Amino acid sequence: MIMKPWIRAGFKVFFRNKALNGIENIPKGKPIIFASNHQCTFLDPIVISASLSEKTAFLTRGDIFSKPKVAKILASLRMLPIFRQREAADFAERNKVIFENCVYLLEQNESFIIFVEGSHGNVRKLRPLKKGFGRIAFEAEKKNNFDLDVHIVPVGLNYEDFYKSRRDVLINFGKPIKLRDYQDLYEQSPAKALNGLKGDLTLAMRDQLIDITSRVYYDTYNQLRDLCLPKVCEKMNLSFHQPLDNFKAEKKMIQAVSDLEENNPEQMESFSKAVDYCHQKIAATGLRFKIWNENRPTIFQISVKALILIIGLPIFIIGLLFNYLPYKIPVLFSAKKFKDPMFHSSVNWVGGHFAFSFYYLFLFLIIWLTNSFSVAIAITIFLGISGYIALKWWSEFQKIRYQIKYLSFMKNNEGLYSDIMERKDKIQQQVELLIGRIK
Repeated sequence: MIMKPWIRAGFKVFFRNKALNGIENIPKGKPIIFASNHQCTFLDPIVISASLSEKTAFLTRGDIFSKPKVAKILASLRMLPIFRQREAADFAERNKVIFENCVYLLEQNESFIIFVEGSHGNVRKLRPLKKGFGRIAFEAEKKNNFDLDVHIVPVGLNYEDFYKSRRDVLINFGKPIKLRDYQDLYEQSPAKALNGLKGDLTLAMRDQLIDITSRVYYDTYNQLRDLCLPKVCEKMNLSFHQPLDNFKAEKKMIQAVSDLEENNPEQMESFSKAVDYCHQKIAATGLRFKIWNENRPTIFQISVKALILIIGLPIFIIGLLFNYLPYKIPVLFSAKKFKDPMFHSSVNWVGGHFAFSFYYLFLFLIIWLTNSFSVAIAITIFLGISGYIALKWWSEFQKIRYQIKYLSFMKNNEGLYSDIMERKDKIQQQVELLIGRIK
């Protein structure tokens, strides 16, 4: 509990917006299994557990427990290993012990998080669920004559970007599933009860996350997110800058296009080709997709923003000089040590959070040894604020740079610009029409 405020403070910097939805669905005073999808390796359990008031343990991949010292640290953070066959010859026996520990937690009216897909993945869809969560839940209830009242809460993790910081994340908590509702079926056939629970959880989880089920047109749905999502938000009177609004708009868009794919395959094929062509044309310009959906910036607006940045340049330089090292070291480390890019955001956050914490503690002590306590506090706070301002300054600088590039491209490539805008507008109109059909 002591660490949660510290972790939450780190997330305020790492994420642009971190939003929670459905907290009211979490039952009070009940043993809970939080069943989540899995995307960003060990960032996922930290994001979820730091969002909860409940004390939670969480199950994670067993291979990271191979070193005794690391295993001891992870155990102190209430992490429990789940082993796969390729990670340990005696994986079944090891997992039996872990499952018994999970049952014990539920008997103590505690909770744990389990990633029911079994592994992490960089896809925006729900992958097939493993049955481990159900076996643990039913074993606990069976052992206690179904008097525990175990609840399973479906959790949907939705990252705007799997790899980059300063992006949004939305965590959805769905309505709980009660194990007692499966007691009669379990007493008749444990296998049918397990399959029924798995099916029900699958449906519940699909409502909590972006779930692109199409195998043929998976890329098309992702491309539509770049081309149309801001416009869809606008038409639905939602804010593109709010993660939950973004989620609602994208779910609606996916539903509308899925209907087209199911009911009119030929039109879907033609539509997909148009989307892919337009997406490639915009990508080839080197400009961000968001800028194509924003109001055209004026020279005056850019000049005002540039003037503000010039005024703030000294603070940016101070913030950069005193914060670059603890920022950059984890980034270089993750790029060098982890081939799987899905680890990068996790390592960058964990490494950066520890690096900045120890760096600022060291900085404070050095200043305190040569000055008064109040001076040390004031300088440390100033350097921290200047680092955050430097982060925002750089973000605004990048926006201005792309706005200038956008205006330059528009001026020097009038024919191509008009063609792209016409194609994009046509696609947006078609998406709007498809959404209108499902109201």
